[in-house]
Amino acid sequence: MQSSERQSYLEIFDRILNTVLESEAYLFSDAEQRVLAEFSKLDRHSRYLYTRIFMRKQAWHRVSGLNYGEDMVVEQSCKYLAACPQGSEPFLLTECEVGNCDEAVALLLLPELKAMAKAKGIKQMANKPKEALCSAILKTAKQRTVVSFFKKNKDDSAKQRQNGLIQEVLKITGPLVQLNPVVSELFERLHLVFFRSATHLGDNNSMRSAVLAIIGQIRFPSYTVVRSPDLFASRDDVVRYKMLVEIGYQMEVLLTALVKETERHRQGWDIYLSYKNDWQKLLESLKQPQQPEASKGLEQMAINYWRRHFTPDWALVRI
Repeated sequence: MQSSERQSYLEIFDRILNTVLESEAYLFSDAEQRVLAEFSKLDRHSRYLYTRIFMRKQAWHRVSGLNYGEDMVVEQSCKYLAACPQGSEPFLLTECEVGNCDEAVALLLLPELKAMAKAKGIKQMANKPKEALCSAILKTAKQRTVVSFFKKNKDDSAKQRQNGLIQEVLKITGPLVQLNPVVSELFERLHLVFFRSATHLGDNNSMRSAVLAIIGQIRFPSYTVVRSPDLFASRDDVVRYKMLVEIGYQMEVLLTALVKETERHRQGWDIYLSYKNDWQKLLESLKQPQQPEASKGLEQMAINYWRRHFTPDWALVRI
């Protein structure tokens, strides 16, 4: 990666953090502000590494596969990010948090699965897909041996077999890291407040677009940015707004289902029913006398209309 692009990722991430906290810190609790402050204290490479993992989202990553600097530097940064500051949350979780065999086995690549299946004596797996290999290997962890059959505590024996399989997987993968969902959700909210998107971005990433603009890969018209510090009323509003926007996007995806995909239609219907009462309450509230806006002028009416796009009620409409 070119150094200018690498610098741009961190530059944008730091700008988001500093800009939001400068005038919109009230949208975050004291504990959340402490987490963000701890992030600012990290060394430059650790912040950059977190930025890149954050953009890759929720998944386990092999530390050996994080090609964002020299191996020793990456390993050290992972240790910093996985450390738990006093009274705060770690930014990354480690392989110690891999909780079950299904999650562990899914981390292996196809050649690694084939080698493990062969070592376990599982036959006729040569041309099988990854799902079949995973199922066969998981089955071995659930099978009881002759020794375990005579043990009094069958649950302990099953747990030992499962833990043994997890350790086998980790010997192959080496150290792992994953975003701490508590912290990553906080940064997602931070980005939402900064970019002020009224719809879920899906696979499009505003930060990636900002980086491409800085390095000249894409161009936007020049304009002056003026941020309103009171677009969102409160932290609770931001939390609920983000949740409803994400659910609205989920509904849009489900609506693309084919007629025969009844399970996806059922999921969409269940989501609608879970928010039906909220929708009816909103309709009732709109029947109440509203303050006339005609006296405010067309410009102010347009601004108020735009600001309503960033309320939980507006996001609810999309569900």
